[in-house]
Amino acid sequence: MGIPFKQYLYGAVVFATVLIVLLNAWVFQTSDTAMQEFCALTLYFSFLAWAGGQIWLIHIRERQQPVKPAGDGSDASLSAEFPLEEAALRSAETYLSLGERIDTVCAMVEPRFADWSPAERASFRESLMTMVQERRTKAQEEGESAGA
Repeated sequence: MGIPFKQYLYGAVVFATVLIVLLNAWVFQTSDTAMQEFCALTLYFSFLAWAGGQIWLIHIRERQQPVKPAGDGSDASLSAEFPLEEAALRSAETYLSLGERIDTVCAMVEPRFADWSPAERASFRESLMTMVQERRTKAQEEGESAGA
């Protein structure tokens, strides 16, 4: 795998900055080089504007791409089902009944939740809500059958 273009841009910006500083310190010391100095600075700032724009576009593209979850690769492909222990479901149900946001509850139940891609987070949210609803329904049915 090669060096990403973004790293080349950072290196080119550093190189151009060092070059313009050295030119200013050694070459442009005489009084008759004002036009050359103006042209060099114009080219330098034009290059900085272009490189900055390219880096900005790269960052935008990186933010738009889905992020793989961090880890050793064992959790890279999460299944549609997210098995949770009874204690975690009980905690999730309690927090949800207290009015806590679903994202906060998901992060409390599954510590890796924040590292997942948006699609994986949405799938986990849906799965958690389904499991909590099933648990509530089961508890209501047991309560009704015990009361009858």
